[in-house]
Formats: sequence, structure tokens, C-alpha cells
Amino acid sequence: MPAPRAYRPIPIVTLKIVRRRHLWAHYPPVTTPAFAAKLVRDFIDEPDREWLVALLLDEQHRLTAIHPVAIGKGHYVLAEPREVLTIALLHRAYAVILCHNHPTGAVTPSAQDLEATSQLHAAGRIVGVTLWDHLILAPPRQVFSFRRAGLLG
Repeated sequence: MPAPRAYRPIPIVTLKIVRRRHLWAHYPPVTTPAFAAKLVRDFIDEPDREWLVALLLDEQHRLTAIHPVAIGKGHYVLAEPREVLTIALLHRAYAVILCHNHPTGAVTPSAQDLEATSQLHAAGRIVGVTLWDHLILAPPRQVFSFRRAGLLG
């Protein structure tokens, strides 16, 4: 005779967005890498570490939220496409501009940057979130745009 099954608690959860602070401003649509880079540079508190930041946009490319995805432990930052897409879906974003900084000053994308961007672009298409661009920022004011470089199909 089989042993009776033990009951275990199953959590009942609710997801919600907690707004930490607001930027009271009227921004035009985010249509250029330079403007997106300015928004992120103003947001990053510790430019000596790599930050991964998502700019979340509506259908007219108006900024709806700025969300820090991850903060690195030095000169690298790790995040899975599902983390970025979860954030985008919770905010009901139409498009995402992903930005991260290279504190070393090298604006060239690494092999990991290229792979992660390709994966996120493909996954975003499946769930209906456009990866509009991925920017790499480096001091003093360098910006690399995956879109402008033709690396976002």
C-alpha cells in the first residue's frame, strides 16, 4: 500500500511593481542612441562598476520607466534574457533599450555582449517585446549602438 502523500505549503503570490522614485520631467521620444545614453549616464550611481539598465518604452518610444537590471562586481555584469523580458512584461513595455557601461573605456562589444544581445533579441520577438537597441557606454562619452552597427536584425 503506498504511503500517504505529505501536504506541503504552496505559496500564493502577487507580483507588483514598487516605484522607488520618480523623475518629474517631460522627455521627448527616445529615438537616438545619444539621448538614451544621456538618460542612463544620469542614472548610474557608480560608474566604476558595470551596470545593466533597461529603458522601457511605449509604442511611441516614450520613456515609461528606467529599471536597473543588474550591477556588476567589477568589469562585468551578468543577466539572463528572461530577467530583462520579465521586467519589460511587468511594465507592459512595447520596446526596450538595453544599456550597459564599460568602465575600462573599451566601447567594443565583447563576445558575451554579442551573444546576450542576439538571445534577447530573439526571445523578445517571441513574447512581443522589441529590443530596440543595446548600447555600450564608455568614458568619457563614447557610445556603441548595436542597431547603428547593424547587429539587430
